[in-house]
Amino acid sequence: MRILDLILAAVGVAALYGGYLLFSQPGTATNVAEALPQRLPVVEVALVERADVEASVNQTALLKASSEVPVTTELAGRVIWINERFQLGQRLQRGERIFELDATRLETDVIRAEADISAAEAERERLEKELTRISTLAERNISSQAALATTTANLAAAEAQLKQRNAALLSAELAQRQATITAPFDAVVAQETLSLGQFLQPGTEVGRLVAADEAELLVRLNAEQLYAVEQGEDLIGRRVTVTATDGSGVQKPGVISRIALTNEAATQTTGVLVTVSQPFDTRGGVFRINSLFDVSIPLPGNSDRLLSVPVAAVQTGDRIWGVVDGALTQIPAVLDRRAGDRMILRSGSVEVGMVVVTTRLPNAIEGLKVRVSSEGAQAALGESADQ
Repeated sequence: MRILDLILAAVGVAALYGGYLLFSQPGTATNVAEALPQRLPVVEVALVERADVEASVNQTALLKASSEVPVTTELAGRVIWINERFQLGQRLQRGERIFELDATRLETDVIRAEADISAAEAERERLEKELTRISTLAERNISSQAALATTTANLAAAEAQLKQRNAALLSAELAQRQATITAPFDAVVAQETLSLGQFLQPGTEVGRLVAADEAELLVRLNAEQLYAVEQGEDLIGRRVTVTATDGSGVQKPGVISRIALTNEAATQTTGVLVTVSQPFDTRGGVFRINSLFDVSIPLPGNSDRLLSVPVAAVQTGDRIWGVVDGALTQIPAVLDRRAGDRMILRSGSVEVGMVVVTTRLPNAIEGLKVRVSSEGAQAALGESADQ
């Protein structure tokens, strides 16, 4: 056994010495490392395609009513009639009655004011005749100048009183009209809290109306976006597309109606007002006030080339990685917007047919070697590829 142990020990020493000689030669370690199989990241890829959409700048904005007013009364009174269309979402025409208050007392005031006017007119007529008579007598020195002056003063007072009575009648008639509340414009009922028989105090709000013919969105554009959509052309009157963000797909045209002359100090953006006509028209879907919408402003002449990639191709930091000669390379591109499962790209160095990585690579760096999966290559290039 001792002889066998000595033989095995000698073999081991020889092996160690041989290894030392091998790895002590210049470049040997590098050659061995290169000979070892490398484990490259396997990635899925897709091709850059041309996007079938219009070049535009897109922003999200809140839809507001172009006009909104509270439904109130300037009088105190009890509600005796309510329009059956004064309900949430219903339409009212300009001048249409909304509700009425009990106007019995107001009608009495009008009748009393009319009677007071009749009495004042009669008194004025009497004094006019009296003045004529006294003037004639004064000319004959039968009546004194004092009587003439008194009658003249009484007639002036009667005329002043008649004016006051006419003013009182106008006030009574106005109050009577105020007992009937009407719509100030073509409107949609946005809120209502009115009940028959309810007693209202002046200023009590019982609902809100919004203009039915128009709604507005204030879109804020930064300097780059504003330059892109203007390009020397007038923005006023430019048609835009407004789309609901709730996934319903409801879409309506809009028009740029005004542009702010100064920037918002906090955000350094310029306000662009977009007007949407007939937002509550049920054809094609109804827009809802105080909801978010995507506003797409087309670029002049549709000059930019728009391309698209799968959403998965947009990596951390909005980066897009391509594969060239088996290595990662970053592709400069400006993201325009998302359209379903595709991301629209605007400008940059991206070209149709470029291969982009759709596998998430949190540690991607320029030049990193990767291996494209056979399935990914087939799907992207339309042919089999064994990497």
